[in-house]
Amino acid sequence: MNLESKHNTLPTIAVEGLTGCAGELLVILENLDKLLPFVRVVSFPFA
Repeated sequence: MNLESKHNTLPTIAVEGLTGCAGELLVILENLDKLLPFVRVVSFPFA
């Protein structure tokens, strides 16, 4: 399996907005490295 075909089989998520709590953003950012092997992030606020 090449990298391109593996990339196409990952579920895709888009985070469109947060409630404004800095805590939720910190939790997401602290755990992003655990999430990235399993999903493709196409949109994230503040990026």
